Amino acid sequence: MSNTTPTLEGSSVGSAVLLSAEDREKLLHRFNKTGWDYLEEETLVSLFRKQADLHPEHTAVVCRGQSVTYKELDKRSNQLANQLLEKGIKEGMYIPVWLDRSLEWAVAILTGASAPYQWWSGLVKNCVEFKSYPALTELREGLITVDYMTKAMAHITKNKEAIGKKFNLIARPETNLTLEAFFGLMKKYYPFTLKGLPYKEWRKQWEDDSKNRLYPLTSLFKDNMHEGLSTVELHQNTYVWDCSNVIQFLEGSGIKEPVFDKNMLDSYLKYLGIPIS
Repeated sequence: MSNTTPTLEGSSVGSAVLLSAEDREKLLHRFNKTGWDYLEEETLVSLFRKQADLHPEHTAVVCRGQSVTYKELDKRSNQLANQLLEKGIKEGMYIPVWLDRSLEWAVAILTGASAPYQWWSGLVKNCVEFKSYPALTELREGLITVDYMTKAMAHITKNKEAIGKKFNLIARPETNLTLEAFFGLMKKYYPFTLKGLPYKEWRKQWEDDSKNRLYPLTSLFKDNMHEGLSTVELHQNTYVWDCSNVIQFLEGSGIKEPVFDKNMLDSYLKYLGIPIS
């Protein structure tokens, strides 16, 4: 800053000017100049590719205690893209995505689809394998299908009255599945043996196995985040989202909230590679 300070003599505190014109210019304009020019033809994917070439070993994404480099993220996104091509997906096609916040979200952004090894998917697979699930109270993951969300967004955004309002595109309170309810449906529809166990007893079945699918996420299930509880445990008694605006704006549209019935679960479990017969 400059060494010249305006005099306060004869001025009230409220009207005093404490910065010189030069210092004011620096603070308001020069220091805060964060924009830069870029080529309009650049996309998120093209910019990512450049970073992958320049800094392959640098960390690209960090999420829930996990991290991945640009090189590894590029490799995984290419693997998924190739799998889509093998299944007949063509350039320009839209791919629905069903996943929670995870590293796989970055993979999905770069390729257009989700991978079946996110934390919830890993939890479901572990529970089937160990024939048990954690007895956590009122834990909701907010399961919903992407096709419902995209249809709802397309319909709601056409309505000018929606401007300024908040829309929680999630199952309404009475149908928003808890973890216990989800596994209740698993037991109802399929011949799985699934027993609810105290959380730490359930976790003990796999937490020391470095090859287990959830082992990379151990911090999510085990680290003391508050008063001895892990992140997963702290998500018990999940708050219920207000869906009243969504219900109001979708009225008469024919867009219905998906029901997690056997047909829906059949598709999901098959996608995860879990035998259901």
